[in-house]
Amino acid sequence: MIPIILNLCLGIFKYICGTVSGLSSITSDAANNLSDAVTSLMTVLGVKMASTLGGQRHQNGHGRMEWIVGLVVSCSIVLVGWESLGNSVHAIRNPASPEFSVFILVVMLVSIAIKILLFLFNRKKSLEKNSSAYKAAAADCISDAVSTSVVTLTFLADSLLKLHLDGWCGILVSLFIMRNGLLSFAEITRRVLGEVADADLSEQLKNFVLKYNENLIGEVVDLQLMDYGYERYGASLTVRAKHGADRAEFLLLVADLKSAVYQKFGYITTIEPEIPASPKVQEQVMEIVRHKISGIDRNLTVAENTRVNEGADRPQAIICILVPFSYSSHEQEIFQQVQASLKDQNFSYTVKLLAGKGKL
Repeated sequence: MIPIILNLCLGIFKYICGTVSGLSSITSDAANNLSDAVTSLMTVLGVKMASTLGGQRHQNGHGRMEWIVGLVVSCSIVLVGWESLGNSVHAIRNPASPEFSVFILVVMLVSIAIKILLFLFNRKKSLEKNSSAYKAAAADCISDAVSTSVVTLTFLADSLLKLHLDGWCGILVSLFIMRNGLLSFAEITRRVLGEVADADLSEQLKNFVLKYNENLIGEVVDLQLMDYGYERYGASLTVRAKHGADRAEFLLLVADLKSAVYQKFGYITTIEPEIPASPKVQEQVMEIVRHKISGIDRNLTVAENTRVNEGADRPQAIICILVPFSYSSHEQEIFQQVQASLKDQNFSYTVKLLAGKGKL
């Protein structure tokens, strides 16, 4: 509640200062603080909702609510910057000649100090909870501190030196505010879309699995960490047995491995076991797959992580195909062509299309 109250007080005092001085930059700064009071309230509510445990409809919790709040906060920063930009253009066309006031100067300096303290508070919270909402709020606070500093210098220049820098300074502040809002929006959007998980977390999990039983586990592939927000993660990976490993023993190991991963990392993990086919069978199947895929389109490439496993009654191929970016809209058509090309083969298969390099 303290950030909300502080922003409300700053907004009211700055609005009075802007009205008395006639400077649009101070009035815009006041509007910025009033909007910060609203975004601070949204941040608190968003983090509160994000900490709620999962239920029947949202079993992985509500951690992503803070992402939504972070996006709203980022958009509000951009809107405030845009509004301030319009006011600054108006100030250039209609310059004011303010008189120096100790009261206005004190209000602006206190505002800068409070914004720096709020920045430190929000940054600490964002690091403790890995919170996008608090991180967006911290970016907003440091933007406010910088913009208010510039506005204060402008007030001194206009009131003491009569330089009429109010409007031009307001434009610089507005662009700075919008820049920070857009950067925050882009960062949160990457998480919403599902960016690659932290390399260190992935490597720790992979090494743990490989060392769990070095006699049975030969490889870990298709490792993915699902970020559910608020420090909640899920994991999905495929474990491949070493050649010649006992099938029954390996499958029992996978069941134990899920519990071990949960106890070590706290991840609810989906583990897909794979038992590689013999080298001869793998070579035969791969030769057929490469020939058939190249016959569909020379720009399609069989990826290195394509693999061939034992099946119940015949080999099973996991076929990964690198597709040029320009082919993205033809995904269904490529699937159909692959199915037609591999029809009546002596192995079953699944196909994954991956955006990759390829000649156009």
